Amino acid sequence: MTALNADPRQAYLRAEAKRRSLVSFGASAVLYLLALMILWIAGLLRPVEYSEYAGPVLIRLGTPEGTEVPAPALPPVPDPVPEAVRPPEPTPAPAASVPAPSPSQTARVPAAQTPASPPPSPTPIVPSTEGAVAGPIRGEEHGNSHETTFDATEGRVGRSLYVPIWTFMPLPRSVEDRVYNRIQGDGFRTAVEQKTRFRNYYEFESSTWKLKQDVPPDQRQGVWLILEGAGYDLSRADYKTGRVLSPIQIRFKVGPVQGNRSPVLESAELVVSSGDPEIDTAVLFGFRRASFSNDSSRSVMGTFLYRF
Repeated sequence: MTALNADPRQAYLRAEAKRRSLVSFGASAVLYLLALMILWIAGLLRPVEYSEYAGPVLIRLGTPEGTEVPAPALPPVPDPVPEAVRPPEPTPAPAASVPAPSPSQTARVPAAQTPASPPPSPTPIVPSTEGAVAGPIRGEEHGNSHETTFDATEGRVGRSLYVPIWTFMPLPRSVEDRVYNRIQGDGFRTAVEQKTRFRNYYEFESSTWKLKQDVPPDQRQGVWLILEGAGYDLSRADYKTGRVLSPIQIRFKVGPVQGNRSPVLESAELVVSSGDPEIDTAVLFGFRRASFSNDSSRSVMGTFLYRF
């Protein structure tokens, strides 16, 4: 053993110095721990959640040093453009009467009661396509043509319903048997009933059906519709085949609307004849079955031409 190790005083001093160092280190550690606990309790070291922060928050983006990056300049907001002034809506003219279905849909032949006086056929309705105008109104029907013209007026006038005039023309004097054999039902009457009605006016003679007697205009419509359905060539009807018929001209007057009543045909006069009084009567009879519209405050004159 050396002398240093043998000296008990030196060993004591070293032990005391070591103990003091440990005590001092322990006291310092306790103080640091105590300070940390106090700060933790006071909440100074607790992380701050931005969702719980009531004040303004500034977040810097860009370089690590925190230099602010200016936001890109936005284009200036244009001044609001005032809405264009819309012109006033035009006042719609009163519409013409609602067009009715075509003749193939509505023209139905009533059943015959007795050969002497069969019931009149319903008028086939042809919708008018011209509307309420004052200019020429033209149309065609099975080889014939017609034109309606109204005189100048301050309102709107026209024809709202046209009744086919060919259905009032004189019936053919003879009909081939093959046409009779093709007669069919019309949806309301069977073929047998239609043929029975046809036989009220025609009788079979020498392989051909002959007209028994003259038939007035108000009873012709149903027979013509039967012939049309059986394929009779209406464009070459007997009343105009091999003949030269002049265009018929009718001068007429349409009255104004009176309350809820539609305008009425006040007058219709034959001005130019076809050359056949029977055909003139048929055309005039069919023309008077039409309906008209007139929103002016007075009666309006017009002209109707019918060509063959």
